[in-house]
Amino acid sequence: MLGVRPLLSVRDGAIVVVQKVRTRTAAVDRLIEVALDSAGRRNAPRFAVHHLGDDTLAREVAGRLGAELDVPTDVTPVSAVVGAHVGVGVLAIIVADDAPETAPDSARVQ
Repeated sequence: MLGVRPLLSVRDGAIVVVQKVRTRTAAVDRLIEVALDSAGRRNAPRFAVHHLGDDTLAREVAGRLGAELDVPTDVTPVSAVVGAHVGVGVLAIIVADDAPETAPDSARVQ
């Protein structure tokens, strides 16, 4: 086995391969890079680091994100359902915009 690790993303509701890397270290570095790039396009970014079986690595990743951007970062294990599909060793970074959404003027109730 080649040990290729895919970096996945959800775009327009579909899971897509962002990149394939050969080592876990390279995968983690690239995952952080992609997350920081995504955060840079948001008004008030917030991170969540999800994992299964490696809380130490997840907290290290959260620390690296925090060193780059001083934003809230949660660290949690994935649910049993997700874990059953992805397996031990999964690491994910969720980037969300914490800014309140405002409704367009036409959608406001008067």
